[in-house]
Amino acid sequence: MQDLNTGPYTTDLQNGKFQLAYAGSGGPSTIAGPSPYYELRGLLLSGNIGQTNYERYKSSSTDALFDQYSAASQSKQVQIIKQIQKVMVDQIPFIPVTEGVDWYQYDTSSIAGWPTKSDQYAQPSPYQFPDNAVVLTHLYPH
Repeated sequence: MQDLNTGPYTTDLQNGKFQLAYAGSGGPSTIAGPSPYYELRGLLLSGNIGQTNYERYKSSSTDALFDQYSAASQSKQVQIIKQIQKVMVDQIPFIPVTEGVDWYQYDTSSIAGWPTKSDQYAQPSPYQFPDNAVVLTHLYPH
């Protein structure tokens, strides 16, 4: 096993030159959000090959599910996500690992307006760009 620095490692990921890799799925080519849609889109949409779709998965039927999602009703979105999750489980040689989750942990003793389960206007993590700026515009003294 050879330990690579970031440059060659990233290039190899983008070009599909690996047998096994450990990588994050966030970044500028994915949009984070309160639904599995956002993470799965980054991982499975064929337009993201070489950006966040490192496994190089390509399927016109899966891409069509992503295309239908935004205009669908909430109940239809749930059905679409279930279909996409089935694709992830049945077809992708991929092991999702959670290492950075959004805990919605805030000190509300003097500041209010944070994202909540009932008001998911932004990704709650303080490191999530551009959501961190959106959160700041909602905060107010309590």
